[in-house]
Formats: sequence, C-alpha cells, structure tokens
Amino acid sequence: MKKSIVLLMAASAAALLCVSCNKEQNFSGEPQEGLVTITATIPQDVTKVAGTYDGSKMALTWEDTDAITVKNAADESKSVVFSYVSGAGTNSAKFAAADVSALAGATSYNISYSGLPGSLATQTQASDGDTGHVKYSVALNGVDSYEDISFTSAWASAHSGTLVQSGALHLHATLPSGVAAVVNSVFMKAGALYINVAISTPGDTGSDDALDIFATLPASNVAIPAGTDMFVTFGTTDASHSVYTRYYSIPSDLTLQTGKLNRINLTCTNIDKYAGKDDDGTSAKPYLIADKYQLAAISGLLSTENKKYFKLVDNITVSSWTSINCNEKGAIDLDGNNKCITGLNKPLFEFFNGRVSDITLADAVISSTGNYYGVLARTVDGSNSCELTNVSVTGSSVSAKGTIGGLVGKISSSTPCTLTNCSADVDVTGTAYYVAGLVGQVTNGTISHCSATGDVSTASHFAGGLVGVVDGTVVIEKCFATGDIIITAANMANFGGIVANTAATGNLTVRNCYYTGTIGTDSINTRRWCGGILGTTVSGAVISVTNCYASFSVKSANPSLDGALVGNNGSTSLTCSGFVGWSSISKMAGAGTAVSADGNYLGTSGSIYSQAVALDCWDFVNVWTTDAEPKLR
Repeated sequence: MKKSIVLLMAASAAALLCVSCNKEQNFSGEPQEGLVTITATIPQDVTKVAGTYDGSKMALTWEDTDAITVKNAADESKSVVFSYVSGAGTNSAKFAAADVSALAGATSYNISYSGLPGSLATQTQASDGDTGHVKYSVALNGVDSYEDISFTSAWASAHSGTLVQSGALHLHATLPSGVAAVVNSVFMKAGALYINVAISTPGDTGSDDALDIFATLPASNVAIPAGTDMFVTFGTTDASHSVYTRYYSIPSDLTLQTGKLNRINLTCTNIDKYAGKDDDGTSAKPYLIADKYQLAAISGLLSTENKKYFKLVDNITVSSWTSINCNEKGAIDLDGNNKCITGLNKPLFEFFNGRVSDITLADAVISSTGNYYGVLARTVDGSNSCELTNVSVTGSSVSAKGTIGGLVGKISSSTPCTLTNCSADVDVTGTAYYVAGLVGQVTNGTISHCSATGDVSTASHFAGGLVGVVDGTVVIEKCFATGDIIITAANMANFGGIVANTAATGNLTVRNCYYTGTIGTDSINTRRWCGGILGTTVSGAVISVTNCYASFSVKSANPSLDGALVGNNGSTSLTCSGFVGWSSISKMAGAGTAVSADGNYLGTSGSIYSQAVALDCWDFVNVWTTDAEPKLR
C-alpha cells in the first residue's frame, strides 16, 4: 500500500528525509538559470519500514503532491521549494526548482518536507489494519550541503547537521467480540504523547476480534521509555457504553522510538468491564475500577462538590502504592463488589471520607515510623459521612509508631462513624500509645459485628485487642478479639482485651462482646493494669459493659493490679452486668474505683455458657451460640 511521506522542519518537531541532489546544469550555490533537481530518499534503513505491510513492515512512499523545501539556516525567509518531478510510489523521488537564487551565499541549510495535514494528535484511519493515513515526517537542520544528501543520522552528523524524524505506532488490540465489532476511535496517551485515531469504517474487518490501529508518532528526538504508563481508550458506536479504557505499562524490552515502527500487543478481552465516559461517578453510573492504574486514578476524580462513586469489577494486585487522599475533597463511595486488593505497602487511603463496602484487602505489609496507620486508611473523617461495611483485611501486618490498627489508624468524626461486619486478621506492632487489632483511636462511632484476630505487639502503654482509645460517644457491640497482646518493654501499663483506654470525655457502651487470648510476655516484667475487656478508664468517662465475657490469661509481674473486667478503673461511672470472666484474676478491677461483682461471674475454669445461663440475661437465640465458650451468631 502506498504511504504518504511528510518531512517537516518547523521548530515544533519536524521529520527528516533522505535527499540527494542532482543538477542538470553546473551549480555552485550561486544564482543559476535553468532547472535544478534534487533526489530525496526515504531512509528505510533508519525507519525500519519497507515493502508492503505484512505484520511487521510498512511501506512509506512519495506522492506526486509532495514538495521539498530548502531554507537558508541563517535566514529562513530565504527559501526554495523543490516540486515533485518523478518517483511517486517509491521511496526515492526527484524534485526540481527553476530558481535557487534565494539560497545564494548560504553555508548552512534546513531541509524539510511540508504537507503533513492537520495535527498529528488527530489522525483518521480508513478501516481496521489500513495504513494509508500514516505519514513520515523528517527534517535536516543546519547541514552544510544539499547537493548530495542522505537523510540518515550518520550523514547529518558528517555534515554538521541534526536529524529529526517521526516514527509510527502499530497497536494490535484483542477485544471482546461485541466490542471489537463496533470500535470507531482509539485514543492513546503515553507521557507527553497524545494521539486520537478515528476509524472511518468501524470495527474488526476480520474474524480474530482484534484491531490493528496505526498512527504517525510526532517527530522528536525524545523516546518514550519503558515503564511509562500508556492509557488507551476505545470509542464505539454502541450508545449503551460508548467508551472502554485500558492501562498498559510499556514493558522493559520496549521503548517507543522515532525512526521506526513500534508495535504493541494489547490484550483487552475483559475490556467490557472497564470504565468509560458514560460512567460519570454517580450512584447510577459509578466509575468502574479493574486495575491498579484505575485504582490510583481515584484521587484525581474526586470532587469538592459531590460524592463520587466507584466500583471494583476485578481483583487487583498492587506493589508500590501511593495512598488515595480524600482530604479537602468530597466524600467517596467505594463498592468493593466482593473483590480483593492484594499487596498494599501503604494504606489504601491516606485520608478517607465516605463509604467503603464489600472489599477484601489481602497480604498487605505496611511499615512506617510515623503515627496513624491501618491497612484501609490512616485517618477516617466522618464529617461528610463515614461507613465501613463488610471490609476484611487478611494475612497482613502493620508496623508503625502509635495510633495504629489492623483496619484504620484513627477515626475522628463529629458525626458518628459506623463499622459493620469488618474484620482484621493483622499482626500490629507499635512503639507508642494506642496500638490495636482493629482501630487505634475512635472518636464518635458504632462498631458492630467486627473482629480482630491478629496479635498486637507494643513497646508502650495503652494497647487493645480491638480498639486503642475511645473518645466521644462510642458503641461497640457484637464484636470480639482473639489475638495476644504482647508487651515488649518493661514498665508498661494499660492493656485491654477490647479497649485499652477511655478518655475523660468518652461515653462508651460495650455489649455482647468477648476477648480470648493472652496479655503480657513471660520475659518482660513489671507491667500492670491488664483487663479482659478494658485496660484503663479515667475520671469523667461514662462506661457501660453488658453481657460480655473474657476468657484469657495474664502474664504479669503485678497480678494484684490486673482485673477480669478492667485493669485500672478511674471512672466513677462504670457499670457492668451479665459479665463472665474466666482467668486467674479474682476481682473485677485491678486498681482504682471498685466495680460491683453483683450480676456478674468470676471464675478460673468451667463453662462460660453455663454461667451466662445462670445470670439469665444473655440472648442465646439471636446473639450467642450455646457452645461451652459461646460465639456470636
């Protein structure tokens, strides 16, 4: 197929040609009368395009409308246009000019081919696989001769000039049959490269459900390196979903270069699940997220005015992650759609505001020396709503300073935040206050049907199996923690199976919850104020514990300062009923204000179920199982 060749020499990014000069009369650079001819050759050895396109090669040939411009490099207003004479359909053609007096006295020349139609950002392809629109643009700048020209980098260098040339891109995209049949445009972006190719006759012309898209790459001496993320959008004639997107990371063995045909194979067999322009981020048309690039793009799609909706449509694996930051943005709604994000090395969210549901975060390894860390988010702000539902973290670890949890570091909200059916199988390690299995700190919120099953290790005070510290009005119901609370430094205190600490302005309700595990470490002495449900409370806090149990052991140097319910009770407003405590601790509170044992049971062995039945206040039909050690239904 015949290819149009374009040689540009503009400062913008022109392309270079191979030209040799042949004069019919003697020519020494002085004004002459009569016809002067030059031969311009397309450098196939440079462009790596030759012959008819056969899957790897593509012919670029001269057309009879082409012309070559030679300019005085010192004064480009002095130029001569050489018009086509012969050679159409080949890569070597003759061009002639009757008067070259404008070039008299020039010692340096800029030679270009003009005629590239329109912007290379917008190109039109006749049909699937057609290459007739592909243009090769080329320019020689600052060369010392135009009488005997070869448009190659070697010739340009030998004549003190520079060569700038375009390239070509061939995108071979495999698509679902329903999509391949209706594609009418393809947009490609990689780094600073933007190309939109319109297809006059839409769809796959073969039976392979694959499209072959060709485009001229702008002339430049700058290659697009391997590892660059390439964004591809397929537009279609299908009004029900007119645009499909795909991200592609240019592989390590490929660099998009000028002067050659660059070929990319892109598999998009699941592209019908991907987001498009018709997905506008509303609840009816959420942005669809199917890979790590679309996940990372969430930050840029958030609005300060409206809540934006997103939906996972595939499992996603990430490696080097940059946390999504909703700070100073409107709320977000992320529907996990029962999909999984694997491999986070930083929290999914830096600052979260909104709703997340039905998602699993697996195999995350998060390590920092700072505060406020969790696998889902560092900080959650519920000022514009906060709801976490069916969020599960599995097989993960979090290591940081303080106010850290397996799920979230800190929840702070004037409007109560709700956590429902959330779980964290996360080993959490901290060196400062408020280290917990689920959430480091909660200010105003309800935590329901949630659990933490990983171990909590601390080298400081205030560590909890579920929550580090609560403030404001907090309700924790139908929750449990089963991990050990491991103390790694001496003289530490205030550890609780469910909550480590309650602030003075805290109003805490704990009902139908339990803790099973071990608090303490054999090799570390001098610790105190360990409690099966609460670590420590302070004056002013209002606390109610109802129908809970703690079946745990304490490795403590000061067992007299530990309590089955609370380690150190500074609150005069702590009430407890229906509590069953199984441990070696014989009192409800280890230190501080005493807690009445009336309506509760303390023991060292036996059946929690039988003792709870004797208390006659537990719901074994809707809330608890009837196992010897009951579980939540």
